[in-house]
Amino acid sequence: VRQSREFVCVLITAAGTSDDFGELRYRFGIDGNIVSPQHIFARPDHPAGTRPLLRREYWSHGSGEQAVRALLDMMDDALAAYRRLEELPSGPPGGSSGSGLDPEASGERAAWIEEMVELVRGRDRGPRRRALRLLVTYDRKGDCVLALLPLLDELEKASRTGSLVAVVRALAVPSLGEAAPALHGLLRHEDIHVRANVAVTLETIGSAASAKPLLASVRREKNASVANHLYRAIGRCGVGNSSARRTLLRGARPVKGSDFGSFGAVIGLAYAHGDAKVARDVEKQLLKLGPPSQQGEDDHTFLRALLLWCLSEVGDPESAAFVREKVLDTIEDASSPTTAAFVGFCEAVEQRC
Repeated sequence: VRQSREFVCVLITAAGTSDDFGELRYRFGIDGNIVSPQHIFARPDHPAGTRPLLRREYWSHGSGEQAVRALLDMMDDALAAYRRLEELPSGPPGGSSGSGLDPEASGERAAWIEEMVELVRGRDRGPRRRALRLLVTYDRKGDCVLALLPLLDELEKASRTGSLVAVVRALAVPSLGEAAPALHGLLRHEDIHVRANVAVTLETIGSAASAKPLLASVRREKNASVANHLYRAIGRCGVGNSSARRTLLRGARPVKGSDFGSFGAVIGLAYAHGDAKVARDVEKQLLKLGPPSQQGEDDHTFLRALLLWCLSEVGDPESAAFVREKVLDTIEDASSPTTAAFVGFCEAVEQRC
């Protein structure tokens, strides 16, 4: 009780609405399902959309004295992380650009980068997160984030999966092609969270050199969620690559039971802006699905909508006529409540194309 006075304590029950839990995800950067019980510790000026100081899912400490000690330890860890966070420097010498620095200031900047990398190497999560944010914020032509590359192999060998994922996420900088080769080997990592985050980072970087290792990775991937991330990355990195296009088209096929595994491949195809071949192939997929059910019961409702969205992203003008003649004109009763929204969506796709 005495320790809790250092905090503002809030109890959140499982009776929240989907909007409530959506706000929790947004405020504290929570991915996936929200499990119960869990503890969240956040600083008073917590920036919405970022991770909190400390978050522990589930409770493995039983009850009685051991439970009390575990909770006190969590409180101590959160307070220590907050205090260390406040002591960190705000940025490097010369600010974000670093241009025009004299040799002495350049040396100070290099020393600052080394200091931040050491904090990332450490085991305290609060300072590590703060240091990663600073390195990304003050990066100049890759001098900050590329300094993190040596940590990838080091953290992998030490089996520090959480730290490894944090560094992988920090490298998600568009056009940072120099970082891509160091990430390719992690596509074989045994942990699905590492593989998934590597795929997303490679998608963000968008290097054509990543297409081949991503294609090899998706062929051996057994987890549908990770495969979706890989497909998206293939779409971004493999624009104009015939092997990538064939792989994405195979991945975008409807499957019996659930189309979830097809979604990443369709999003990957949407990166092919202006590619008429991709547009024709996506149209063929739509023809195989056929028109939506007039009764509102349709196994492929979401996949059909996603394929149509893909056409709007590819943006080939001939797709406008396809949507009108092969989709809209096949709907028998466009005014029924079950099809009115779909008709409006198709008309928007037609206009976009």
